Amino acid sequence: MSPRIVRRTLAKRDIAQIACFIADDNEAGAERFLEAVEASLIALARMPHIGVGRHFRTPKFADVRMWRVKGFENYLIFYRPRKQGIEVLRSLTAREISRRFFEAQTTGTADERWRRATRSAIKGEETSASMV
Repeated sequence: MSPRIVRRTLAKRDIAQIACFIADDNEAGAERFLEAVEASLIALARMPHIGVGRHFRTPKFADVRMWRVKGFENYLIFYRPRKQGIEVLRSLTAREISRRFFEAQTTGTADERWRRATRSAIKGEETSASMV
């Protein structure tokens, strides 16, 4: 039985938006991006624990892992390992995570701000700058 890949709505939207953004300047690049995402998802589904575990205080995100899209290292896949594959939560740019990091409250250590920013991005929360 082949591994199962469950794509959440936000993940599908993220991937489509990224591909459209790339296609604005380079249609062939957008195709390569989509192929690289699919290859990455297949690899993750076969070996779900190869991604980097992310550590969050919120138990809801305890098992979330991260993986870079091969050939498009600025694009990150956030997913959960499942018994028969993976559940893809989001696909975001490293820039998006960084932006949320700097918009996060300035209290706490850099590691705590990074976790808040990543958690916010995974949940799909809007930040003040993205609502303008």
